[in-house]
Amino acid sequence: MLNLEICDNGNHKVVYYRNADDVAIRVTILDLNNNIIQDLISEYDKTGRNICDVLFGKDPTKIIAYREYHFRDNEKHDSGWTDYKKVNGEFVKLHSQSGGWIIKDELSRCDWFYPNGELAFYELFKFDNDIGGMCKEYSYFPNGERIVEFCDEPRLEHFDDYYLDFI
Repeated sequence: MLNLEICDNGNHKVVYYRNADDVAIRVTILDLNNNIIQDLISEYDKTGRNICDVLFGKDPTKIIAYREYHFRDNEKHDSGWTDYKKVNGEFVKLHSQSGGWIIKDELSRCDWFYPNGELAFYELFKFDNDIGGMCKEYSYFPNGERIVEFCDEPRLEHFDDYYLDFI
């Protein structure tokens, strides 16, 4: 059974369609006349893993962009993704990301790649006892040089760049 949650935000409405596990499988943005502005649909496999997010515009038959999630073996959580957008009727790769443990539950690495597959930069995450979870330590250029300022990280185009800002 699906549950609906409708949020009226003044100049638009957001409708969340949630499954029995209270996970939003669809998020629709409507104007005040209930016309679709944008639609995000999430696809899940039989085990409940989110395998793809698909973004539609005003025309519910036209995909704007999508994110495809990647998994290692039988892992429940994704180990990365690849983002695409439609350009002149064809899907073009925007970037990809992959991550994994260096030391299980203590240190992980997340690699970010340009559309051509070349490493753009990577991030290291350490377990932080104070917050009880992983915390970003630093970002690095492919040569190992630490990126001092967040704004110095290479800018990669993302699937959600096409998702409306007011969500």
